[in-house]
Amino acid sequence: MGDDDCGECSMELPVDGDFASCSQCKKGYHFDCTTISESSWRSYGAERRKGWKCAYCSDKNRKIRSTQATKAGDGGDRWDEVFKRFDDFETKIDKKLKDFEDNLNFYGEKVEMAAKTMKELEQKLVMMEKRLEKTEGENKELKTRVRSMEIQMNELDQRDYNNKIEITGIKNVNVNVTTVVETIFEKAGITSGEIQHREEKVTKGSESSAAKTSIVVHFKSQDERNKALGKMKTQKVYMKLGSSVNQDSSYVFINEALCPAYKKLFYEVNRVKKDKRLAFLWVKDGKILLKKTENSSVLKISCGEDLGKI
Repeated sequence: MGDDDCGECSMELPVDGDFASCSQCKKGYHFDCTTISESSWRSYGAERRKGWKCAYCSDKNRKIRSTQATKAGDGGDRWDEVFKRFDDFETKIDKKLKDFEDNLNFYGEKVEMAAKTMKELEQKLVMMEKRLEKTEGENKELKTRVRSMEIQMNELDQRDYNNKIEITGIKNVNVNVTTVVETIFEKAGITSGEIQHREEKVTKGSESSAAKTSIVVHFKSQDERNKALGKMKTQKVYMKLGSSVNQDSSYVFINEALCPAYKKLFYEVNRVKKDKRLAFLWVKDGKILLKKTENSSVLKISCGEDLGKI
């Protein structure tokens, strides 16, 4: 057996010095062939490695100590007990070190598994974030398309109302429509036959006390509607009617007619205007327009989403 062979199995030792070396007999041992594990050997410092002895040398030293103690005569049994306790202590230390090594391996595997799980979770989170970004982009695009379609539909519906005016605030459900319109035209300075039109009474609600009556006046074109409405506003007709429409002389309101969708939208915008005390809200050529202050720019409100602009 050469110096490069294991002192136990006589097989060649690793050339990189990765083996245990006895400080007494100077022999090298594979970790599988001796009492110390590779991890324990690695945990030893240089000084401790220099003092390590193989099982053979340790046993030999114990026998020498035992023989010497026996020869000493007095106290031989006592020394046997001491050596026995020392052996037991060494055995316990080896067991503790082995248990510690096993625990290190166990928790090392657990930490590795936890790290792997964390990495997988991070990858899934990145994927979810990308999906969320994609979904948000699609939702934004969808909202834009829906808004565009809503505006187009509302504008198409409004075309049928752009040649009409609506007179509201009428309290008498049995009002004579023709008489009311002729009175308004007269107060506005519009002569009979000057502008072609027809009247339509609209009553909402079944109970007379809760019913609301309005008059829709149809004109031949939007231009003629604008001409008539312009005169009514210039002459402030609503202030000249007195009790000719409502017996209590309360005002009636004359405005461009709006399609149902725009009428609902105008109601919502008017509510926001009052809550925020904004400056102006009006309708021009079927468009709902708003100014936050007297000097601010004009906002066009085309759909419900535009309420966020206010």
